[in-house]
Amino acid sequence: MSMIMSLVALSPNLTDAVRARPETTDELAFDPSEDEAMASSGFSIVRTLPEAPSGRICLEKDWHLIHFILTKQPWAGDLPLGFLLAGEEIGEDTGYGPGRLVSSEQVSEINRALADLDFVAMARRVSAADNAKAELYGLPGDLSDKSVAEFVLPSFNALREFVSAAAQNGRSIYMSIE
Repeated sequence: MSMIMSLVALSPNLTDAVRARPETTDELAFDPSEDEAMASSGFSIVRTLPEAPSGRICLEKDWHLIHFILTKQPWAGDLPLGFLLAGEEIGEDTGYGPGRLVSSEQVSEINRALADLDFVAMARRVSAADNAKAELYGLPGDLSDKSVAEFVLPSFNALREFVSAAAQNGRSIYMSIE
């Protein structure tokens, strides 16, 4: 099994619907383009999400290193920088715990924290030895100190853009690891 993190930006109405029916969160991680048969069998919540790229992002396994660079903690962290493992637990256990929801207000706070952040400088303070000691998931064995930032910078930049779009549109963010 892989520990793949998906994030979905939710409108206020969809946020309220998910809170009212947390059992529907498993539908949020589903990508209807992957399987048309499943899409036609009741995944209505996903179909209500905007089609714009800002509606969904998958960080694959990069999420864990990004989280560690932002917090210097492998499995903990507080808002705003620890947002990938923070927020309100919601829904069923998806294999690695329940999903998490950060409110639109928290998304705005996260966006402000990420906006001026020098991620490359933060990543340079995290050595390959730090990563190995923290037992971060999904890292290549040959990750050198110099390549830590380069390894996840594209994913971090996409994440920052995703959070910015969510904040600008008043969205909450639902996150799950599967």
